[in-house]
Amino acid sequence: MTETVKSINIDVQKKRAGEAVVAKQCDAKSRFLRVTVCSGGTKITVAQDATAVINASRPDGASKSFFCTVNGDGTVTAPLTSWMLECAGVLKCSVSVLGGDGERLTSTTFFVDVEPAEVTDGDIENDENVDVLAELVVECREATGAANGAASAANAAAGTAMSAAGAANEAATSANSAAEAARGVADLKLDKSAVVQETGGGVDVVMSQKAVTEAIAAGDTQGVNLLTGTKDFSGDWLQTGNLRKNSAYNTLTVYSGIDAWSGIYQKFDVTQGETYTFSFFARADGALHCTAFAEPAGGAISSPRTMQFTATTEWKRYSFSFEAVKDAESHLRIESETSGTPFYVCGYKLELGKVKTTVWTPAPEDVVTSWRGAGFHNSIFRGKYLGDAVTEAQYAAISAGTFDDMYVGDYWTINGVNWLIAGFDYLCKTGDTETAEHHAVIIPETGLYNAKMNDLNTTAGGYALSQMRTQNLDEAKETVNAAFPGHILTYRGLLTNAVTDGHPSGDAWFDCEIELMSEVMCYGTQFYSAVANNGVTAPDAHTIFRTQLPIFRMRPDMLTGRGTNFWLQDVCSPTYFCIAGMTGDAVAYLASMSLRVRPFFLIGG
Repeated sequence: MTETVKSINIDVQKKRAGEAVVAKQCDAKSRFLRVTVCSGGTKITVAQDATAVINASRPDGASKSFFCTVNGDGTVTAPLTSWMLECAGVLKCSVSVLGGDGERLTSTTFFVDVEPAEVTDGDIENDENVDVLAELVVECREATGAANGAASAANAAAGTAMSAAGAANEAATSANSAAEAARGVADLKLDKSAVVQETGGGVDVVMSQKAVTEAIAAGDTQGVNLLTGTKDFSGDWLQTGNLRKNSAYNTLTVYSGIDAWSGIYQKFDVTQGETYTFSFFARADGALHCTAFAEPAGGAISSPRTMQFTATTEWKRYSFSFEAVKDAESHLRIESETSGTPFYVCGYKLELGKVKTTVWTPAPEDVVTSWRGAGFHNSIFRGKYLGDAVTEAQYAAISAGTFDDMYVGDYWTINGVNWLIAGFDYLCKTGDTETAEHHAVIIPETGLYNAKMNDLNTTAGGYALSQMRTQNLDEAKETVNAAFPGHILTYRGLLTNAVTDGHPSGDAWFDCEIELMSEVMCYGTQFYSAVANNGVTAPDAHTIFRTQLPIFRMRPDMLTGRGTNFWLQDVCSPTYFCIAGMTGDAVAYLASMSLRVRPFFLIGG
């Protein structure tokens, strides 16, 4: 099959200039975009473990998202799928980079001019890319041989989105007691962080955070929860004094009450002429007549105004659709009609449109906070110049843990030194006294000066008691404190302080500020560093620096020392300490050699 790939640059800060991308209506499985994502004109290297999607809005108003392939050079290959090219006209597109915890960074809009096809009477075969917002399919089969007379139990098969490379999402199996007899009848294939629950009348699939992120990326408001704080009833909820929080149902906080007409609700302004669907989970300790309202008491703002139902002892998801007859404030809530029988509610959702099968998802506002933070900012290498000093706003963002507009590889040039961001929150929750402050890990681009580990060729006393740490880092401390005055964090580090037969044999907790890096921080593993494993004592690396810094994971070329060897803190033998070699190799040198000093440190607010 002949394929065509067009290379384009898109930006997360600036609108794309130049002509639109041109494609042909009805083409399928043949057109791709090789996308370089930039920030203010500077290339963003998309991490290999990140997820990317292309979001498309057709001329007919339909919107979907499709998975892309992240390339080894940090670019993204995006498909122009047959669904995207089904309608002639201008196709609006953007690309989103999605982190593992639901984070998202989206480019500005670019356009694809879809020229009309001369022949359009052929069927367009379905894409190999499944829409990431595709309707979850539920198949129910009768279970036979059910224990204790279980009559019918349901299992579900829910298809999630496949990547453009055809990789299937991880399979997760979920069943409750009512569906126990049907185990093995059907597999549940769903993103593993989603929730699958039996609801009495069938199976309800609660979307994962990943699916929510993709929904937001698609710009598709149908299916998006318009109410906020519905996972745990956080935020502005009214009549909470009449109810109490109960145990959670499938990760959702439950509110329970016993009095009639005391339902918890959140105000929401509906728009005249719009159709909405309100849905929720409910149960009671016995059969209980209830009413779901879409409006405040005495206010006729919707048609229909209410839905009546009978709650049972089994959790079930209920929903009803209504049209707003005027612009007004709605009070969406569930009321029991009689007092005395405890009832329970959770998982409120309001969405646009008339929806047959609705699943709970958090509002975009509830998800967006997780797009800010160490997880997301550690997944993107940008390399942008941030100025000649850290601003108060930047320090505030570090202190808050949001790290706004700072990414791995970004740098400040202060007093002639390029200070690189090597990662975020690397040492959070470590130490015999916990490091609780949010922080950025900073390293110089090159070594600052030359120094010895010890005057003699010995590793006795390990790194902690070496002349490097006790004396020779003083110059680095002066340079660092001059560049970041008042913002160097002190943390508790576990350092080697004894060596036996060439391997570490003891350690202690020390107050640390400016230190040498370790082999693991640089390479992600040990090469020359010795572990205390003499066949008698248990192996012990005597360190808390146990993972690779994000900067070297994404850009190993920045580890080479820029033409110089630099010291690491690891013991190799009775006379050798480890170094990072100028040619990219992991090496060890005699302790009395004079090599470059390239320390790391933490800055906070």
